[in-house]
Amino acid sequence: RHGLMRAAASPYSVIGAIKDYWSARGGASGWLGSPRSNEMPARGGVYQQFDGGTVYWSATTGAHAVHGAIFGAYAALGYEGSYLGLPVTNETATTGGVYQRFQGGTMYWSAAGGAHAVHGANLDAYGRYSYERGRLGMPLTDETATTGGVYQRFQGGTMYWSATTGSHPVWSGILSLYAAKGYERGSLGMPTTDEYRSSDGRT
Repeated sequence: RHGLMRAAASPYSVIGAIKDYWSARGGASGWLGSPRSNEMPARGGVYQQFDGGTVYWSATTGAHAVHGAIFGAYAALGYEGSYLGLPVTNETATTGGVYQRFQGGTMYWSAAGGAHAVHGANLDAYGRYSYERGRLGMPLTDETATTGGVYQRFQGGTMYWSATTGSHPVWSGILSLYAAKGYERGSLGMPTTDEYRSSDGRT
């Protein structure tokens, strides 16, 4: 039923949708290489390890490989058991690096910043400014807890979130002044709006 394929010189079998995905990328001769495990259960689906990465499959997401630095960051979060869940796309080239979408967010990688996930309200706010192609550029850090909420640094600014204020980026000259005032831990606290044009500049 699954179209069983046994990799040459490997004790492991590759079957079903993962076999189709692996075969389409050259099988053992492709970048995924030979299997290192049989198909195993994952939260919401199954996965199989290969020399070049791990392929995940579920009925709702299909088969997608996670590999390289993005896999390292995914592992650090807890794989599919984390808020990211299962991958829903393959790794895709973009301005300044690559990205991969997951059920619970998007992982970005750049040579300058490494691999970092953006999710939840911060991802929505990131989208308002065209994601990595916009003014914020690539993420440089993971989301980090701070007084009253979280922050995440990007090439072009810093995103702040709290339950009462939502997510808003701070950048350029306003970010420099915010830094001088102690960021979110100072007298200004969290930003409550995005930057907007006012009669005498930007506010």
